[in-house]
Amino acid sequence: MLLRSNKGPQKILITCPACQHQQYDYPNANAAYCQKCGERIPLKTGGVQRKTRKRQAVERRKIVCMHCHNELHAHYEAAAWQCTFCSNYLDLRNHKLDRETGAAICTYGDLEIGPHCLFNGSKAEAENIKISGRSGCKLQSRGSVTVSGNAKLYAGAEGGHLHVNASATLYSEGPLTFKTAEIHGKVETRQFTATERLQIHADGHLTASRLDAGEIIVHPGGKLLARCQTNRSE
Repeated sequence: MLLRSNKGPQKILITCPACQHQQYDYPNANAAYCQKCGERIPLKTGGVQRKTRKRQAVERRKIVCMHCHNELHAHYEAAAWQCTFCSNYLDLRNHKLDRETGAAICTYGDLEIGPHCLFNGSKAEAENIKISGRSGCKLQSRGSVTVSGNAKLYAGAEGGHLHVNASATLYSEGPLTFKTAEIHGKVETRQFTATERLQIHADGHLTASRLDAGEIIVHPGGKLLARCQTNRSE
């Protein structure tokens, strides 16, 4: 659908065939890209308007551009996505590290730091993070951080959920800050924060100089050694 813009002769109003979003764009271009979902909108079709099948929602995922903070709808299969607002490219790949590296990682995929890896990059930000090695920079997860093996953090970590597997150990010199945490193994840190809930399961062990939590649940067999500040405890 093409309509004349009342803002001037330079641009026309176009409608995305996939999500029906309307935006102004130049008519001389061969195609435009929807600012809402990223769909290609053909502008010159030789008089024949091609039908574009409306894509199912499961084929895309919502991400927020880390540069301009606008919401985007990226393909699940894509390795990278260009922001339609600021034109920056965003990494959507999963990264698995098995040796020492100094690369900065900022991805909308997952990050795995293997047992033989010493991560010395300036940034480590991912959707979900699995660690069994060492990290010299702060881990930032939008989802969860899972610990297996013997992990060591020199600058701490933050995210939505922390899960420490049975027989795993986590030593952190920096603060650990999460909404929720489940500890089946052993954790030692100076400062631990679980804003909503902390659970220490059987054989789990947490040692912290300071502990802040919304709720603390220590199951039979679990151990907690910390100076606690909490609103509720069981």
